[in-house]
Amino acid sequence: MKKILFLLVIAFSISSCEKEEIEPTQDYTSFTIRLDVETDIVKNTKTGYFNETGDCILLGEHGNLIPFVETAEYIMPEFHDSIYIFNDWSGGTRLEAAFTPKKNKKTVFILNEKNGRAMAADKNDPKQYPR
Repeated sequence: MKKILFLLVIAFSISSCEKEEIEPTQDYTSFTIRLDVETDIVKNTKTGYFNETGDCILLGEHGNLIPFVETAEYIMPEFHDSIYIFNDWSGGTRLEAAFTPKKNKKTVFILNEKNGRAMAADKNDPKQYPR
C-alpha cells in the first residue's frame, strides 16, 4: 500500500512539473514588432528611447510594418526599459505608450488599438524623434 501511495505521489509531482512553462532566457535582450490591426502598411518604423538629457536616441530601423507579420529580431546593444515606436506617417509620429522589453529574453511588441494614440513628432527635433 505504501508503494502505491509513493508511486502516486511521484506521478503527481512529475505531472505538476510538466505543466510549468519556463520562459527561455538568452544572453541578450531583443524584440520584434507586430502590427495586430487591419490597416495599411506602416512605413519607415523606428524605435528609440529618451536619454537623461531628454534627447531621443535611435535604437533601430525596422522598415515597413505589415499587418500580422513580425519584424526581424532586433538585439539591443544595451538594455533600456522604455522603448518608443516612431514612423513617418504625417511627417512623423510616435506612439504615446512606451514598450518594456524583458531583460535577457525576446519580447514581441504588439501594436493594436490598446496601445494608446499616436502623437505628432517633429522629425527635425532631437527631443521628439530619434536620430
